[in-house]
Amino acid sequence: MAALRALAHPTRLAILDLLRTCDNLTATRCGELLGLSAKTCSYHLHVLARHGLIEVASEAGANQREHPWRRAFDELQVPLTEPGNAGNQQWHDAADGLLEAGLQHNYGLLLRAIGERRSWPQQWQSAVTVHTRTAAMTAEQLRAWGLAVERVTREHLDEAAAHPSAEQRPVRLVLYGLPHAALRSQA
Repeated sequence: MAALRALAHPTRLAILDLLRTCDNLTATRCGELLGLSAKTCSYHLHVLARHGLIEVASEAGANQREHPWRRAFDELQVPLTEPGNAGNQQWHDAADGLLEAGLQHNYGLLLRAIGERRSWPQQWQSAVTVHTRTAAMTAEQLRAWGLAVERVTREHLDEAAAHPSAEQRPVRLVLYGLPHAALRSQA
């Protein structure tokens, strides 16, 4: 539960994003990329490390003070429910906080991309994709869809990793499947 709360912070989500595309980062470099102080980033890096989400990549850097940090895991998958926590209100509150922080983080990235997209090269403008669908499904069908999309996504990520290119840029892949609140009462 403490790890869920640790993740539910915009700066920590941004740091984890950076560490997906950078092999490792010091607090100073992290601050430069996020427009924050090294001290602020150092604090958040240590919180993430305390919960096992990142780790020291190597010994202290050239100035003998800063450690480069790296992700402890390739990707984090945080369940929104957990069998042993069905009645645990604190766990659900922490999971809800993480979900809300993640949605706000992704929404901010989307708004920024919308504002910047006209300055991108044409091939990147035409590569952007947004898919939305509304359908009637059972909970089992929704889960099966999510697992199938994850398999396809993993195939594409593995292919991109196997064939690195100077043309590759960090991209954000976001997909949600959830009951449509406005239509639930009509079902």
